[in-house]
Amino acid sequence: MEEKIYFTKYLPVEGEIKENDHYISDRGDIFQDKKGTRHYTGDKKVKMFLCSRDIQVGDKIIHPMTGEEVEVLSIINGWIKYGDHPNEIANTGLFKKIGEISPEATWVKEGMRFSESEVEEWWGQAITHYPMIRKLHADTWGYEKLAENCPVVYKVKGPCGHFH
Repeated sequence: MEEKIYFTKYLPVEGEIKENDHYISDRGDIFQDKKGTRHYTGDKKVKMFLCSRDIQVGDKIIHPMTGEEVEVLSIINGWIKYGDHPNEIANTGLFKKIGEISPEATWVKEGMRFSESEVEEWWGQAITHYPMIRKLHADTWGYEKLAENCPVVYKVKGPCGHFH
């Protein structure tokens, strides 16, 4: 079985741009906020996300024109039907957002690739990396409540061999 390959990409997120945050200008350039940076109307806060091109029915993909997440309804001969009014788009360059890259992975740049074995899902501070505890909390709270209270980040294997 072939390992899945993931890549990193800056994607817009809600919120005000603060010192040290990354943001995208209206021309598409990525910058890191420094103290005293003047922001313009088109500037948007971004975070680094783990993404995949392995798209399946039911996944939410990032629409290339609008940047919105839309649900995949079907995939037929390389064409993807999506959204509330079944529209079609060719499956070329499309991707889905997996989750946010851990802020501890400071060396990670946009476009880096990671294999499945180089990625770990981490659930919040309280239940970090303990599947048994994660399952207990999920059974008690339900997965939606768990995700709300213990945000997931994806740690990637660094040059040192550890996950950050």
